[in-house]
Amino acid sequence: MTRLKVTEGEDPLMPRWSAITRSSQFWTEGPLSGEYLRRALHPALAKQVYECSSEELMNRASKSAIWGLHFVTTLIDWVHDTNWLVQSQHEIILALRAANKELKGRTDQDLVAAIEFRVKELEGNLNKLQGELESLKTQRRRLEEEVRILRSSLDGARNDRARLEGYVLSLTEAATLLEAELKGEGAKAVAAYRESRGFE
Repeated sequence: MTRLKVTEGEDPLMPRWSAITRSSQFWTEGPLSGEYLRRALHPALAKQVYECSSEELMNRASKSAIWGLHFVTTLIDWVHDTNWLVQSQHEIILALRAANKELKGRTDQDLVAAIEFRVKELEGNLNKLQGELESLKTQRRRLEEEVRILRSSLDGARNDRARLEGYVLSLTEAATLLEAELKGEGAKAVAAYRESRGFE
């Protein structure tokens, strides 16, 4: 591959977004904002494409997918634990309500008021936990979608890499064959020249 000559007239490859930095806010203004809105440009990915090798990009994509899966698994466990805590609080509330119902017929109004206060406090905690549980479920769904996109991107990158490796192998084989043919033609030309009448 390194022995192949560049033909004359070919323009060198130039990066399209070489001036992008991680602090660039091109998605709000400038000529690149249109490409960002069309999802043709992502700041971090564009920098990685021009600064990293294909193998490093593959490693980063693999690590991102693995970390995403790990985070989703941890979040799912957290959701399950929160769900269990909500169920436990609900059972405590039911038990306190039953005890409150029994105490309403008694004369100890202070104890009844304390239990009612505790029930209201637990109900507030339960509502808060339920809100957090819904938020966690939403985050889990969003992360699962991101992991799915990462997996799809990783598969596409692997396919592109395999295709490029095939192209490189084909070009290497063609260069080797061409070199062998040139050597054969050169030997024939030398032999023909030596057999000519003017050669001594």
